Amino acid sequence: GNRQLPKTIVTTGYVEVSADGRNFERVAELEKGSVVLRPEGPVRAVRIVSTAEDNGCAYVTVQPPRILPVL
Repeated sequence: GNRQLPKTIVTTGYVEVSADGRNFERVAELEKGSVVLRPEGPVRAVRIVSTAEDNGCAYVTVQPPRILPVL
C-alpha cells in the first residue's frame, strides 16, 4: 500500500483468470478482501475487479498478492 493513504481493503469484487492473457473467465467472488483460487490448468494472468464505490481517491495502490504454495 501507500503510506500516505488510509488502508483500505477491497471487499467487494471478483477475480478472473486467463490461460492466454487475453480471454478471461470469472472464477471467484472476493470474501473479506481475499479469495482462494484452485485453477484446473495453467494460468497466465489474474485480474482482480473491484465493484466497491469510490473512496475519494482518483487511484488505488495494491500490494502484490500472496501466492501459495511458494514454488
